[in-house]
Amino acid sequence: MSQFSIDNPSATLPKLPVPELQDTISHFKNVVQPLFGTAEFKACLAKLDHFATTDAPTLQARLCERAAHCSNWLEEWWNDYAYFLNRASLCFNVNYFFGFRRTQQPQAQARLAAILIDSALRFRDDLESGSLENDSTRGKPMCMHQYQYMFATCRHPGETRDWTEVYSAEESRHVTIAHKGRFFALHLPTNMATNKSDSDRYTAIRSIESQLQAVIDTAEQLDRSKSIGLLTAALRDDWYAARECLSQISPENAASLRILESSAFLVSLETSAPVTHQEFSLACHCSDGASRYFDKNFQIL
Repeated sequence: MSQFSIDNPSATLPKLPVPELQDTISHFKNVVQPLFGTAEFKACLAKLDHFATTDAPTLQARLCERAAHCSNWLEEWWNDYAYFLNRASLCFNVNYFFGFRRTQQPQAQARLAAILIDSALRFRDDLESGSLENDSTRGKPMCMHQYQYMFATCRHPGETRDWTEVYSAEESRHVTIAHKGRFFALHLPTNMATNKSDSDRYTAIRSIESQLQAVIDTAEQLDRSKSIGLLTAALRDDWYAARECLSQISPENAASLRILESSAFLVSLETSAPVTHQEFSLACHCSDGASRYFDKNFQIL
């Protein structure tokens, strides 16, 4: 099995092909037909036929030229128009979640969180060391380009367009802990996930567990209106203005944001206990918004 390289994650894969013009036109017909009545669909086909013989060949040629000079002709457009130029809230509109089944042997919250942190860090180490096996389906390799944005990554609101920052390994040797609307930095040893015996890992997990338990035991509930997490759920233009204001008011604010946003990932120690699937979904999507930072690419709840 070949190994994954974060520096060149898709070196063995072919470039994204440009669909043939006639295939695009044919697919378009199939997609729009259910949206129209008979007369409307007939009018649409007339416009499509006109487009196919006038502007379409020129645009197809431009697309092929673009594809010849970049590794993926779609990626930039997809990121911009599907995500970065979209000024809607990330909550519900962009962010997604998935959940696990309950563990067979229930664990205390701090213990389970510590185990998950250790597991995530070990996966990150495999990723960055190049020892992660390539993803594949039915024996065919899959593109792993997006793995480089999994850890130590944060989306930032821009004035008209958002952007993603990937922080260095040296700057991101900590995990953000969210609890009761407050945020903490859990600093980790440089070799937290590497070359550890089972005994060393157990000791590290217990150390993390004790720190998390201290947060649970001592942190007081923050008034919801004062939690910065709520701002990341706002419209992107509003969050941009608020973030700029916070950063300009105080260098300490800017430094605190940098610590939060540069973390390897975020772990939220929840105070709710959803029972139904609907309650669970709502808790994962947003909860009360106070112990979330929706700009972080990877959050464990």
